[in-house]
Amino acid sequence: MIRIFSGYGDMGGSTVAFVNLVNLLNENGYEAIFYAPHTWMLDQCRSEQIDGKFVDKYLKTSRQTQCVLRDYNILNQLVEDDDIVICHLIPLYIEQYDKALDISYFDTSKLKKVIYSCHETTVYPVGNINAEKFDYVHYVSEFQRDWHNYHEVENVVIPNIISPIEKQEKTIDFEKVGGVIGTVTENKRTHVAVQAALDDGCDKVLVFGSTDARGEDYWNEHMKPFIDNDVVMILGCCDDKSLMYSDLDVVYHSCQVETFNYIEKECAMLGIPYKHTDSMDKTPVPVITSNADILKMWEKVFN
Repeated sequence: MIRIFSGYGDMGGSTVAFVNLVNLLNENGYEAIFYAPHTWMLDQCRSEQIDGKFVDKYLKTSRQTQCVLRDYNILNQLVEDDDIVICHLIPLYIEQYDKALDISYFDTSKLKKVIYSCHETTVYPVGNINAEKFDYVHYVSEFQRDWHNYHEVENVVIPNIISPIEKQEKTIDFEKVGGVIGTVTENKRTHVAVQAALDDGCDKVLVFGSTDARGEDYWNEHMKPFIDNDVVMILGCCDDKSLMYSDLDVVYHSCQVETFNYIEKECAMLGIPYKHTDSMDKTPVPVITSNADILKMWEKVFN
């Protein structure tokens, strides 16, 4: 069995990546399951919600969403001999957090492989993990691997799976609709992308993405001014990507530390111009790896 344990299972890039991976594995004869303390993923793939007693640490530092599983017995009870375990935001290293906690030990000796799957840069430095517990660190791009520059554990780069999307007919009557997609946060520099869309002549700008609950200062300073602009609409998350992309003529992006740029690749699949604010009209067309090749990459790691 391939078991994926994550400290985050709400809607987001890493969750979508694990959902797609679990579905790909199960469609190709493997047994895979995704565990997380949230519920969004439950109707997306074979998955279970676990009561992980997760705690947030370092909320005002670059390790904004660092999570730790406080009761490792939860993992001990779920895993079986020769399982492959993939961890995300669960470092398997407890001493650095709170020695006063009564935390059980996670026994990895009976497992076939233990992999840490890294989907972040500044939000969660891979140096947080306990190197002694992992056989591999998985990165989703060469950029991300080079950014971390971590050499304590053997690493492998395997890109994320891109879900099929069909662009639907346009539903709103504007000549040039710009899209800004992703969590509304300082790290993503959402306001820079919105301003780029306005400067590029869009007569409507649609912003899709959740708002970082810890980013009130960023919201008030950089995003709130757009609220009074009739051109800009901040719409929140949209689960239906086909619908989300249907009205977009151009997509703008500003994040400078993107681990795996779903948006860039989805735009390429749909034929929608994608402009990064650092390069605008010179943004290169991305390479998209097939699901079959991605599966082969994972099989090499598993074996």
